[in-house]
Amino acid sequence: MKDAKTKRPPLRVIPARKGRSPHWIVEHDPQSPPDICFDANVWIGMSEKDADLLERLETQRGFRYRYSITNYCELLSHFEDPPSDSCQDPFIKYRRCFRKIVRLCHAEVLPSPEMEFLKMTKLEKYLDPVWIPNPRQTALGVEVAANAKNLCRANW
Repeated sequence: MKDAKTKRPPLRVIPARKGRSPHWIVEHDPQSPPDICFDANVWIGMSEKDADLLERLETQRGFRYRYSITNYCELLSHFEDPPSDSCQDPFIKYRRCFRKIVRLCHAEVLPSPEMEFLKMTKLEKYLDPVWIPNPRQTALGVEVAANAKNLCRANW
């Protein structure tokens, strides 16, 4: 059965709990692979090995990875975090997230869930346009963050 709004077949994600397996089963129409958007915490915790696997899934199965304006804002907000026992260099840690986004994601930026909610409820007219991030500027900002040498200098 197709979702009436998107005309796409449904995507089913099923935990494979046999023997407490950490794996998941993803069922989808191979002719219409899913777009996948990750929470910022997934980008933070993603290893290079994880990113390699996601690239293989994109190549083999056609998955498309996307990021949202919320991912950008949340990750960027940590650039100036002070060092801690668990993270000696927050700038490097969060720049690595932007590099994974550039490596894996399509350049089309998703709006924030809050903006979609305001649009759906027809309340966006009450929000000044200055508060609405521009997706093209966000895509450029992701590139700048991924290539920054430090907090003071971006590598153009």
